[in-house]
Amino acid sequence: MTRREPYLSGNGVLIGIADSGIDYRNPEFIDQTGKTRIIALWDQSLNPALREEWQSPAGYNTGVLFSESMINEALALNSIAESERLIPSRDSSGHGTAVASVAAGSTIGVAQEAKLIVVKLGNVNPNSFPRTTELMRAVNFMLQTAIYRALPIAINLSFGSVYGNHLGSSLLERYMDNASEVYRNVICVGSGNEAASGGHYSGRNTGETQRVELAVGIMSQV
Repeated sequence: MTRREPYLSGNGVLIGIADSGIDYRNPEFIDQTGKTRIIALWDQSLNPALREEWQSPAGYNTGVLFSESMINEALALNSIAESERLIPSRDSSGHGTAVASVAAGSTIGVAQEAKLIVVKLGNVNPNSFPRTTELMRAVNFMLQTAIYRALPIAINLSFGSVYGNHLGSSLLERYMDNASEVYRNVICVGSGNEAASGGHYSGRNTGETQRVELAVGIMSQV
């Protein structure tokens, strides 16, 4: 374990990752005793009706929740294939695993002793983004888990999008404002992921005809 000054280990803190999932077998998320540091993995993309033993988190009707004990059971199996049969949740792009490693990896992470709550967001298409409601459910689930555990939580949201009108008045923005006031939490949101993808448009009129599609949100009067 790398020691930093000032030494902040993350012990006694939860880190929530809402992203593309996580490679739960990665050594970065396993402690020195061989046990997982992931206390909950909710895969919103899995159908709980496919197996009798699968259940969604209490209060939700989508996805499958894998507990800390279930992950440890999978880790104790002899092969990756056996583990994946027990817990077939995969990180579809590797992004969620990378983010979780930076935040809380056992050797490279900032908070190397923090426990993890991971939500694999429901939209599994690698070229698109999760629906707003899936993200809101993820945040709510992580907050509820932190409250139940009586531990503070840092929630990381680091996928890019151009959702909303950027005025702070969209459903998602207002939800995040309200969620940030609940219990002991901090919500960290990545920015700049869109880079030069053209989500916003600018140009100069040269006299030539050019077709541009605009999506304009409803402006509210202040």
